[in-house]
Amino acid sequence: MERWAIYIDIEGFGATYEKQGLYSLRTLMEGIYLIGNKWCSDTPERIFAHQIGDGFIIVGEFGRDSLEIPIIIAIALMQQVIFSDGAAKAVIAEGDLADIQGCFPKCIRDECKGDSWVRLGRGLMTTFPVMGTALIRAVSLAKASPAGSLLLMEETLRSRIPPEIHTLPTEVADILSIDWIHTRPKSLEQIQQISGLPRLGANALECKLKEYIKNNDLEKDWQDNTLRLLNIK
Repeated sequence: MERWAIYIDIEGFGATYEKQGLYSLRTLMEGIYLIGNKWCSDTPERIFAHQIGDGFIIVGEFGRDSLEIPIIIAIALMQQVIFSDGAAKAVIAEGDLADIQGCFPKCIRDECKGDSWVRLGRGLMTTFPVMGTALIRAVSLAKASPAGSLLLMEETLRSRIPPEIHTLPTEVADILSIDWIHTRPKSLEQIQQISGLPRLGANALECKLKEYIKNNDLEKDWQDNTLRLLNIK
């Protein structure tokens, strides 16, 4: 079975950078660290996370019949970011992800010696150690999906979503949205409590999201999609 993957990044990073710098990205990074060390720290629940610009690709150790684990991880992280006055977008996909450093040119392999950078005279080159269909599919899905602070996945995966997780169809064929504001399975409370992540009620989360929309210059479709697909009036 293919491994699950979450691609999550900070919304409007370029626009908000001047206001808050790396604060939202730092918050997202901290959330991944806490989940990985406190909630799923050992096999078979281990996660592997790789930074890509203003976001991360997070991959599980094994595939799962149910997609509850990646969904609640994504929800917990999105709530962590909105709590810190930022906004995130996440997609869930499946595929493989492998270390590709052995495919680098010999001159790069010889110089890296296990690190993610090589010298270029007095400059340097940084390398990305993994690649695979999990990353490719997740990024492709993110590009094809509606704008907004949304948690999205392919419609074909619906049967593997637990019934207590609220979903809505989007205007994009074969892509559905998961309500990360009002979905509150017991497993979400567990991950937040064990990892030390904020636990806000739906009303508080709605207020934080409305405040984010009010304080930032956002496209109308971003606002409309976010509010509609999260059942916020």
